[in-house]
Amino acid sequence: MISILDLKQLRYFMTIVEEKTILAAAKRLHMSQPPLSQQLRTMERDLGVSLFYRRGRKLVITEAGKALYQHAYQMLKLMEAAEAEVKEVGSGEKGKLRIGVNTLSDSDLPHILTKYEKNFPNITYNIHQNESSQLIHLLELREIDAALIRLPFSADNIAKVILQDEPFFYITNVPTSSHDRITLEDIVQKPLILPSTQSLGLYEMIVQSFISIGLTPYIKAECSDTVLLANLVEQGFASSIVPHSALQVFKHKDVQLLEIENMNNASYGIVWKKDFYLPKTTREFIRLVTEHFKVEFPEMD
Repeated sequence: MISILDLKQLRYFMTIVEEKTILAAAKRLHMSQPPLSQQLRTMERDLGVSLFYRRGRKLVITEAGKALYQHAYQMLKLMEAAEAEVKEVGSGEKGKLRIGVNTLSDSDLPHILTKYEKNFPNITYNIHQNESSQLIHLLELREIDAALIRLPFSADNIAKVILQDEPFFYITNVPTSSHDRITLEDIVQKPLILPSTQSLGLYEMIVQSFISIGLTPYIKAECSDTVLLANLVEQGFASSIVPHSALQVFKHKDVQLLEIENMNNASYGIVWKKDFYLPKTTREFIRLVTEHFKVEFPEMD
């Protein structure tokens, strides 16, 4: 059987999976093709299974190969985390901050990162912006270490701190008789372009708010790109419903902003994966985030 300590073989295998040909994988690994082919044959012989089959010039991964890839990916990520922890203990000054941010939860991030940069000038950054459900998925894969997301979510192995609750606003370029507040009943027949997409976070929260009082909203479009959404609303394509923190996208738009008085508040928070090592860079980021929102900094192992 292949040893779990033979990380070089696992890296060879993962590169072949990702490049789909031995030649391309060999070039990426800066080695010649014959020894890489031999490594693959050795792995298949030791495991007693075929990891690939040929389709023309390309290699197609088998079901057994897919299973190995998933385990190899997790093993290498854990080894990288262990290496990072060892290096961090040695210096404590360098590292990479790997975070995610929901498309409608990033208004406070520049201020937080500016303060973070002053404390840790040698840190590099890897920032993913995506839907909350996708950011949870990236946490599961260990692609990121923490994320600012919209709540709620369903994942037992994810820790969270709720940062803020905020009201929803109706955004439109169509003049209304209301000055600053409106109800769901007032807008149920208005064409809406919703942030997020069907089955995800904000979309479901907004739709369920209508359904809970026996109404069905007129959803004309879905759009996860906040800049495009703001432009479409300003041009009269449709109106929208967004949480308070997203209003900064409409700051210079010719639109009317009306708080929805009979809709439950939205909430967002910071999340990270339980029972995994969190780099010092991430722990300090979480501390600054909780400090910024004036909530209690969580205890961490």
